[in-house]
Formats: sequence, C-alpha cells, structure tokens
Amino acid sequence: MPFVVDALSYAVSFVTLLFVRPTFQDERPRSQARLLAEVAEGVVWLWRRSFLRVIVALIGASNFAFNALPLVMIVRARQGPEGVIALSYAAASRSSTDSRAYETLRPRGRLRKRQSPNR
Repeated sequence: MPFVVDALSYAVSFVTLLFVRPTFQDERPRSQARLLAEVAEGVVWLWRRSFLRVIVALIGASNFAFNALPLVMIVRARQGPEGVIALSYAAASRSSTDSRAYETLRPRGRLRKRQSPNR
C-alpha cells in the first residue's frame, strides 16, 4: 500500500506540473561561441581560483570513493559479514573525522576566511 500511495503522489505531482507555464528566464540571443570554447573558458576560470580548484578535486574524489562503497559492500557481503560491518563503521565515522579535523585546524588559523580576488 505505501508504494501505491507514493506512486500516486508522483503522478499527481506530474499532472500539476503540466499546468505550470511561467518563463523562468528572459529571452536572450543565442550565443555564437562554440561549446568547447565555453567549457575551456570555465576550466580556465576555475583553474585561476585555487580554493575552488582544490574543493572541486576533493569533492570529485570523495564522490568517486563513496559512490563505489555500496558496490564494495555487496561484494564483501558475499565473503562474510565482517567486511560489511567494517565498511559500515568506516563510512559512519567519516563525518565525525571530518568535524574533528575542522575543529583541529580552525583554532590554529590554518582555515581562515579569504577575500575573493573579484572583490
């Protein structure tokens, strides 16, 4: 029964969205720049901002590692429950480790607010 109610709520949401017709953006002239040139411009912009460059790299690595975790857990579950328990503990302890690292680095001034180069 809960799945039927959930599916029905999605169907109602879809039907109500059909009646929404606002324009969310103003009309703009079509850009003559090529897609590759726009992507290159974005990469150059990101490369010039060291903080954002590091954050994007860390988030990308984190996404790769933690999106692979369920697959690793499935494979380890076939070998025995010990591996799954260890991986679950590692995944759960990540947030507490992150908060401890932040609290350790913050008082020493290593993580301080930087002014944006655009200001």
